[in-house]
Amino acid sequence: MDITEDGEWTERSNGIYNAVSDIALYHTGRLLNRPELLEAVRRNLRMMVYLVHPSGEVVTDYSGRQDFGSTYNMATYFLSYRFMAAHDKDPLFAAMADYAGSFIRHAEAVNNNALLGSLLYPEATDISGLERAPLPERYVKVINGGHPVREHLQQIEGAGHHMRIEHSSMHLAFGAPIVRIREEDTSVTIMTRTPSFFSLRHGKVRLLGVKLSTSFSPGIVKFDELEVQGDAYKLDVTMEKGYNGPIPRRLLPERTDRDRLSPWYLLAASAPPDDASADAPADGGAYPGRVGVEDPHRFRRAGRCVHSADVYSRH
Repeated sequence: MDITEDGEWTERSNGIYNAVSDIALYHTGRLLNRPELLEAVRRNLRMMVYLVHPSGEVVTDYSGRQDFGSTYNMATYFLSYRFMAAHDKDPLFAAMADYAGSFIRHAEAVNNNALLGSLLYPEATDISGLERAPLPERYVKVINGGHPVREHLQQIEGAGHHMRIEHSSMHLAFGAPIVRIREEDTSVTIMTRTPSFFSLRHGKVRLLGVKLSTSFSPGIVKFDELEVQGDAYKLDVTMEKGYNGPIPRRLLPERTDRDRLSPWYLLAASAPPDDASADAPADGGAYPGRVGVEDPHRFRRAGRCVHSADVYSRH
């Protein structure tokens, strides 16, 4: 199953596709008598307890699908929570079913239509005699903190598709760690491998995202590492950058026809060839004294920069 130990599906779509996957897998396990398939549903439903803002808005700030950054609520999770609450006799799932049901305003798609599901499966959705657990309003929850994202990405070349697949995307952020912090009306999300790394809700105040960008390339900084340091969360990433600007005269080849060349000859190409490269400090230091270039008409200056951010929380 393409799901992490903490319950996140590949697409990281809390607003749409979690609920689609959950209900489909529930019915698959039921019809094929495969109860082990329900474990993935349990994981995702338990994770979603911590991915809801106080208003009932679902966290979509890092989604890999079209719900990214859009407003969704828990309505489509109603049937999945109700089925699993009845199946497991789980008070937390029962409470979440009630909570999700409070957001139903219209008929959802047929797979998660609350009325149809309740009428077709009255016994499988009956939680009338089940206790309700209190829903958490204060917590700090690290999700996917132990998922081997880097190890999985290193195996891509052996998959055979060469990063080209039809009708989908690679979802390279699958399993990236996030932190959810809730203190009653305050709701915080700290994220990795997504354009924004921080979002906040406090009452009616909505800070949709904070992001960090470099000048020109490589552009938006997507942090790929998260480290918990007490009450602080350290985000890190190392990025590479190339030089595509004017070439110093001393590095140009000697040519007898230089006076007749276009002035654009003095500019490096926007995409230098692989055989034109040179190492130099990333801090704006001098050009290297030794350049290995088969085609001296072009030259590339490469560097590495490390970005980090510390996000602090107060408990």
